[in-house]
Amino acid sequence: MSVPFYEFRMQDNPRVWDLQILHDAHGNARGDKNRWAELRRRPKRSDLIPPLELAVERAGKIRDITFVHCEIPVLSPHVADVLRKLAGERIELIPAKVQDVPGDYFVMNVLSEVKCLDEAKTRYVQKWTEDLGQPHRVGEYAMIEGLVINPELAARHNLFRLWGHNSRLIVSASIKEAFEREGFTGVDFIDVCSPQPTLAEMAAQRKKMREFYDHLLAPAIEECNTPQKLGALLR
Repeated sequence: MSVPFYEFRMQDNPRVWDLQILHDAHGNARGDKNRWAELRRRPKRSDLIPPLELAVERAGKIRDITFVHCEIPVLSPHVADVLRKLAGERIELIPAKVQDVPGDYFVMNVLSEVKCLDEAKTRYVQKWTEDLGQPHRVGEYAMIEGLVINPELAARHNLFRLWGHNSRLIVSASIKEAFEREGFTGVDFIDVCSPQPTLAEMAAQRKKMREFYDHLLAPAIEECNTPQKLGALLR
């Protein structure tokens, strides 16, 4: 039986804090935010000098895991300890400090990359071609919707980036279970082994949902449209 895998995705919550990386210990910055994407482009160790300095870009509730810039995870020490045990040498944990916030943090650089996308089961796949202006990325994935992987190809990996679309972080059930057991906050786990509905199936589901609510609300709408109700509303 195949081991289940999940996409490791930032929770969408505007009330939590947001961070940005400023520079490393020698003051080396990477220019604009996109330059920090080197921490997710290819599985290699960074030449940054720790600790990295981060700043709070938006105030809010502190999370155990925060994603900065191009899907780069920032971890609390407890999260870092758990992932160090489960991912070992497949990750690099770069010590970091957040301005005006006590305690230590870690920026995680994922060193493992696996080519395991199941293109046939994924809802939508668009690959880079030469005419899209990224010749060095030809054959990689420009867009993926409804991600499904082949778990057999990802066996023995607990944490990795998806080859060809490095912004997608995938984790095993072991990591998901550990996070849920510890109560870590800041991430959602999205199943990437089950077939995803097609666009036509999604449209049919939305239509069915609209029809359900139309039927549910019809009596109330009809009552509001009676002459007595309309007269009361216009007075």
